[in-house]
Amino acid sequence: MNIDEIKAILKKFASNTMGFQGTALVNSEGKPITTIGMDDDSALIMAGTMIYLAHRTRKEVQWEGIEQISVKGTDGYMILTTCSPDILLLVIASKIPEGMLLVDINRTVDKLNAVLKDEESQSTDSNQTKLQESVSKIAKRYGRFSNPLMYRGSKIPE
Repeated sequence: MNIDEIKAILKKFASNTMGFQGTALVNSEGKPITTIGMDDDSALIMAGTMIYLAHRTRKEVQWEGIEQISVKGTDGYMILTTCSPDILLLVIASKIPEGMLLVDINRTVDKLNAVLKDEESQSTDSNQTKLQESVSKIAKRYGRFSNPLMYRGSKIPE
């Protein structure tokens, strides 16, 4: 994963977004990959909580998937959305017009998704592919990832 390119995209997002307070790119378990404007522990707690909320909501209403989770408070927003099947973007912003924030988030997600897809297509190491397949088989065997959530059409392991 090209962390420098991802950080550059997130820094541009931070500098161009009105009301920006913090952002984190996290894996499907909520573990931070990179953060801007927040510490890793806060990102882990917030992303983990929102991933759990998405899972419980999907299960309770028996939906096939959830594209995005957002929390709107009196002081601002916290939004979690997907970039790829295993990567999520967490954004915290102060109270601004929600539509403007969502447009900025969607543009950033598209840029991140392009970077992540390029890296995925360049990866031709068969050993890595075999390892990923083995991990997937083991995870399915033990039921941990049996019902994937859906975000923007991409499956996210629970």
